[in-house]
Amino acid sequence: MENNKLLQLLLILLILVSTGAALSGQEKYSLAEIIDLYKQKNIALKIYRIEIDNAVSRKKIARVWENPAVQYYQEGINTGTREKLISGTELQLKLEKKISFSGKKGLQIKHAQSDVNIASNEFQQAYWVGLSHAKILYYEIQFLTKNLEILKNTRQKLDEIREIIAENYKQGEASAIDTARIDIVLKDTEVEKYNVEKILDQKKRELLTLLDLPEDPNHINLVEPYDQYKIQEEKKSLRDSMIERNPLFRRLINSYKREEIQLSLEKRKNIPDITAAGGYKKEDTFDTYSFSLSLNLPIFNQRKGEIEIAKNNLRMNKLQQGLVKKELIEAFENEYAKYSKTDKLIQLFKSQYLNQADKLEDATLAAYKGGEVNILFLVDALQSAHKTRVEFIDLILQNNISVFNIEKLICTELNVEKM
Repeated sequence: MENNKLLQLLLILLILVSTGAALSGQEKYSLAEIIDLYKQKNIALKIYRIEIDNAVSRKKIARVWENPAVQYYQEGINTGTREKLISGTELQLKLEKKISFSGKKGLQIKHAQSDVNIASNEFQQAYWVGLSHAKILYYEIQFLTKNLEILKNTRQKLDEIREIIAENYKQGEASAIDTARIDIVLKDTEVEKYNVEKILDQKKRELLTLLDLPEDPNHINLVEPYDQYKIQEEKKSLRDSMIERNPLFRRLINSYKREEIQLSLEKRKNIPDITAAGGYKKEDTFDTYSFSLSLNLPIFNQRKGEIEIAKNNLRMNKLQQGLVKKELIEAFENEYAKYSKTDKLIQLFKSQYLNQADKLEDATLAAYKGGEVNILFLVDALQSAHKTRVEFIDLILQNNISVFNIEKLICTELNVEKM
């Protein structure tokens, strides 16, 4: 009997736990899990994968030779009473095939392969842009969550001060101005909390959309530690690898190769293809066999305009390569400079400013309780300490955003130390 009661109790506890989990509706995700979801579910990546499949299919089409043309013809005479084949019957069969000797088929296949390479470059570009966006959103959500925690702690301290002021006011040791002042600060804290929660909701929705998950902000909860990412690789090595790996630059290189192939194709189109045809004709009294060759002579249209366009495209591509290379280097230098500056500031905050903020807050609160400073001085100290803590977590966010943007430029995950 006791065993049955124990089993019933365990069953009730299990139901309660399951119900609580269902009601919370939250899934806890690490950054690695977010990245996996992005790779599997992002709609833009699915579209780019289809584009690659289409490019591969077009290459298969380019490999196929054109089908021969077959004509069949049969004729009879209508007697006026019924239609049938009589002595005037004629049967004709004709076979026609285009033959190319200029190597255009091989160039068409190479052109199609260039399209496959370009589609792959576009996929890589979209992949790294989206991956960087997912990582940035992840840390923006963590920053806002940490911000709410700091606001909660600040609010608790302000509530304690509000109680002290209320008690002092009853004893005639504080004025109504002090009470009003702390109430305004509490109001500002609530407004700041509302704004942070609103942005947090937006960022969660943005991440859920990127991952193609249900658009309910309460569905997602992040568990990754709020670490600073410190790059372990040499700056020069990263910059050099960026030029080699960046898909935007690689796309231009593959586009140049495609334009070279296109130029060769335009030139070879002046070499006419030969159309060979063979036929068989059967009539009542005799059979006829025929064979012919035909070609289109490039007398009036020698594709000079098309050739000039292909040459211009090559020149334009070279200019674009130079421009994109400069833009990539500039973007890299800007992001690395941001990363270096935020890293130095983070170290200053860790070694000095955070401790100073704690000491300022504690010392000013003690001084206020001892009657040494007024409420305005205390509120100013609390707000300065609060601002310092928010600035610190924002510096970590900006540091990591720079790291993720550098990864987007060089298209590989950096070797980083989490601190």
